[in-house]
Amino acid sequence: MSLLTSHHQQLHRAASSKPQARANDRARALLGQFARFALVLTGACGLLTLMVILKTTAYLSHHPM
Repeated sequence: MSLLTSHHQQLHRAASSKPQARANDRARALLGQFARFALVLTGACGLLTLMVILKTTAYLSHHPM
């Protein structure tokens, strides 16, 4: 085992035993869920906007002003 790997494992063991590290993991997971929700919401709004543009274009092509 290399020195870098050994050091990394020691840090990981030390971090996993601390309550603060578990809180950070929960916060990171919650942030990931929020980011996924925001991405899905943005995609849905973009799709809705595209549908409105297409429907408006189709309507105006048959009913000129």
